[in-house]
Parts: sequence; C-alpha cells; structure tokens
Amino acid sequence: MIAVRSDVDRAGIRSFASTTGTGWLIPHKDRVCVAIPDRTGGFGISCARPSVVVAQGLHILKGDPRQGLEIDGALPEGETADAINADGTATKLQADSYNVVAERLPPNAKSLRFTAADGTSTSNPLPVPPPPAPKPGQVGVVRSPS
Repeated sequence: MIAVRSDVDRAGIRSFASTTGTGWLIPHKDRVCVAIPDRTGGFGISCARPSVVVAQGLHILKGDPRQGLEIDGALPEGETADAINADGTATKLQADSYNVVAERLPPNAKSLRFTAADGTSTSNPLPVPPPPAPKPGQVGVVRSPS
C-alpha cells in the first residue's frame, strides 16, 4: 500500500493508538500520510505536504453522523482542538504527549475548532446525517441545493 512505495522513509514510520486500532504515520519524500483502520475492515488515509502538516496538522474523520464520528490525527505543536456542540458549548479534545488526538466526538457536535498557539482559530463543520428514507409506499423528494 502507501508504505511500500519507493519514496517512503521506512525508518520514519511510526505507530500510534487510534480509536479503531493501530494508526500509522508514514513519511514520504514530499508528503506525510496517516493511515488508520476503520470499523469495516478498511483504512482511512490522509496525506499532506510537511509544511501543511506543521501548520495545520493531519486528521482523519471517521464514522457515520447518525451513529457517531471519531477524529484521529496529529495537531501542530501548541494547537488545541475542541468539538463545538449544538448548544454552543465546547468539548476539549484530549491530545497525548505527541499531540495526537484519538477521540469519539460528542453526539451533538456540529463543528471542530482548532486553536493555534498564537490564539488564532479555524472552524470546520462536521458532516450532517442524510434525511430519512421515505416510508414504504411513499415517494421521496430530493431537492438540489439552491
């Protein structure tokens, strides 16, 4: 897979505990990748250039918004992360001593807020559940965004 490519720094590969098993940090010549198992037997993979990882971190969001979401990844040095709940309150996500976050998000989380060491923050909305399927015998209406 991505760990056997010729541009991988095999000596730099590191493992970490994720919400679904062992995750892997895989450095390449021009990018860093994180691979994390999901609950269906596959893997979530995210890659970015080292300059982006240093500035923004590298994260994978897993799950189904109807059953719960999980975040795994690395935060930049000094950065913190919060789940912003529907009522506006924040739930702090706990990073380990390597700044790795591996947590199940609160069921009412609507967005993630990342706050850098200098106090600047960015927010990212979380996926929302799709509408329920029509009941048997009913016709569903699908509307495109306006």
